[in-house]
Amino acid sequence: KAISYVTEWTKATPSYMFKFNHVIMKAVTDHPTLLHTYIAASAKVALDEQPTNMDELFVKGCTLFLQYCEKPKNKVTLNKTLRKLIKAMHNNTLEKKIKA
Repeated sequence: KAISYVTEWTKATPSYMFKFNHVIMKAVTDHPTLLHTYIAASAKVALDEQPTNMDELFVKGCTLFLQYCEKPKNKVTLNKTLRKLIKAMHNNTLEKKIKA
């Protein structure tokens, strides 16, 4: 129920436009439920930080999502795309990678 509420909020809020590009979709292909985690991470960023532009929301949402994915306690099986994105995050090249 919670993810349904968050998903509906992201669709209806006039303040933000949540992005789902080919890079994110490829990252969650093996685990469709991870898309909900990405949505929740983006919503958290929107509510907590109130970014001033959509690119900032996208990058920060992706960063929070990847931080979740890389934690062993969350038991996310990392596919090749997730591993590359996490590496880019640690190398401070994530923004370039996700906007490619």
